[in-house]
Amino acid sequence: NSPKINIFSPGHAMPWLRVFLPLLVSMTGQVSLGVVMLPTPPAPALLPGTSGVVIQIGALRHAPHQPAPPPGEPVIPADTQTLDALRNLTRFGLGVVFDGFDPPPRFDADSGVFEYIASLKMPVSWYLGGADSAMSFPNSTTDPNTTAAIAVFDHQSVWNSYRVSEWGWGFFVKPDGTTPVLPNNGYGWCKTSLYHDAMGGAPTTKAQAELAMKQEYLRWAAKVDGRLNSRPSWSFYLHEPMRWCLQAGYNRTSLGTGFEINGATDGQAHVAFARGASRQWGVPWMVDVSPWHEGSHVTTGPTRLDGDNKTWIGLDSGKSASFIFRATLYAWFSGAAVITAEGASGYAFTYQGEPLAPWPCHAVANGSRSKGDLICRNLLPYSPFTKLNLTAPHGVLLAKARALFGTRDRGVSYTPIAVVIDVLAGYNGSPCGGVNRTVWGALPPSPQDQELGLLFERQLVPGGFAYPNSTDEQSKIPVEDYETLQLRATPNGEMVDVVQTDVSSDLLGWYSAFVFAGEVTIDANLISMIEKAATLSRTRWQSKPRLYLRDHQITGLPTSALDTLKELTNCTITRGGEYALPTSALKDLSSDLMPFTINATSRRGEVSGVQWSVNKQQGGVDHWVLHLANNDGISKPLNQAESHDARKSVSVTATAKFPFSFAVDWVSGQVFHEATDGCDCIHLTLEPANVAILEFQ
Repeated sequence: NSPKINIFSPGHAMPWLRVFLPLLVSMTGQVSLGVVMLPTPPAPALLPGTSGVVIQIGALRHAPHQPAPPPGEPVIPADTQTLDALRNLTRFGLGVVFDGFDPPPRFDADSGVFEYIASLKMPVSWYLGGADSAMSFPNSTTDPNTTAAIAVFDHQSVWNSYRVSEWGWGFFVKPDGTTPVLPNNGYGWCKTSLYHDAMGGAPTTKAQAELAMKQEYLRWAAKVDGRLNSRPSWSFYLHEPMRWCLQAGYNRTSLGTGFEINGATDGQAHVAFARGASRQWGVPWMVDVSPWHEGSHVTTGPTRLDGDNKTWIGLDSGKSASFIFRATLYAWFSGAAVITAEGASGYAFTYQGEPLAPWPCHAVANGSRSKGDLICRNLLPYSPFTKLNLTAPHGVLLAKARALFGTRDRGVSYTPIAVVIDVLAGYNGSPCGGVNRTVWGALPPSPQDQELGLLFERQLVPGGFAYPNSTDEQSKIPVEDYETLQLRATPNGEMVDVVQTDVSSDLLGWYSAFVFAGEVTIDANLISMIEKAATLSRTRWQSKPRLYLRDHQITGLPTSALDTLKELTNCTITRGGEYALPTSALKDLSSDLMPFTINATSRRGEVSGVQWSVNKQQGGVDHWVLHLANNDGISKPLNQAESHDARKSVSVTATAKFPFSFAVDWVSGQVFHEATDGCDCIHLTLEPANVAILEFQ
């Protein structure tokens, strides 16, 4: 009954449009282009037994003036007071700030603690032998107490898995084959290379590097029957552990892939890898939002040195509250199944209006300590008599984000483009090897390999590290600008997933554009896969998919095979130059495939940028949801509060290619009606650190 029919065809007229368009015009008198049906790849997996995203927090927190108990410290039996404190914490925070533990408190398996946690269906991530990093992980052993606790969770069908994190940077070799610490990077873990542990030296080929890493990772997995969720942080090894474990026959339901937003690293490129790996391997993907900021991490209380006298802690240390909020919302909106609010038990809560007080330290005796030494027993930082409050700014914003998770349907990430890289690509970002993107952390990148860094750091998410000549670029980045490098403006929107060349034709066929990037050889197997995917894509999208290849990828390819690809796809071959495809092609893809056009201008009227991505709610009525964030104008010096430069606020015009009446901002609650200037758009202003998540209706 509407006088206006809106039809959207991404780039090419749908075949049926040519048949029915005259009829539609005669019936309605008006037809304009808009979005009706656009396919989305399958939604990334959630944790088994859950219906939505899970926020995990660590239940361990030691006193600010004492060192943490070492990993080998015996677990302590939980007494009545401890159980009451745990119940107090969950009554106050469960479903408000968190949904699970990473890690859970370390108590005896028969103490009743784990039965209580499992009864609340709280997913947990264990640490092997107390270690959270592969620098300790390789030589760790399973803990009988944790093994017994696992049985409790399995009996109640609650997801639990060992977490191995930050392991990617352990596999590195400097160009001269040595492995000393790089100057100025401050990472003590870089003193040892796992390549030397795994193979006795440096790899010389991609295949050698991948095999060494695979064998070492599977050695870790064998300790826990494959019950591993992998979060390698700086590196981009997000597909590989899933392939290795599944090929080894381990159970998919206990696996997970993800990363930490940590250091001056590109969080958005990691999301594209993690989401693509989740879709390719059918496993949940996870994000750890780290509180660390150049040798400091956030807690409640004044700025002070931690017990090791090396780490600064306090409310103004570590990440800013706005960053943790923006990163948490972004991870949720992008499809993550698990978000670890690392260290949140130390920064989220206050009690009776004051920062958390430590529990007393107790004199103990064990093998490594003389009787009378003090260790802190505050495995839970709350007494059963504590009145918990959410007055700490980081906790307030974390709870605000969690509230959205429980009340809003984020939909499914709309990513119409698949970036396809080789299974041996070894795209890496270890700080131990500098940021020159050494392949597998050990091999100098070829010009073909460098296409990946340029694509992710210069084209899709501009503003990344200098590439590829720097050996210690991190030391040149002012610490106050670290946060602005981790989340950046995206001129064309976040529209890609990264898959690897063993992707199924069915999954690839959900995308409208296939971009082959880096050192890939198009052989008979890939041609067959592309042909099947192209046929599926054409059916789902009602148009030929676009195929982007590089000249070096088709060397030796028979003319007949290339002709077949050209018949099934709109094929573009980029010849020469540094890039996998022209930057102008990305702009065209965004214009043709994304359901919005986003324009941002500064207060001075200059063209500016915002971070933006799109989800599609699926159900009786399809709604589009738009995520916008202004990450510019934010400064976070070491041990100082964040500050915002109001001159970096932006005026945003979001033009929709579909009919709508209004948009509701889930973050602010504000309602934006369609502009009256005839642009099918809304106008809004984003101050620095502002986020808007707009549901169009």
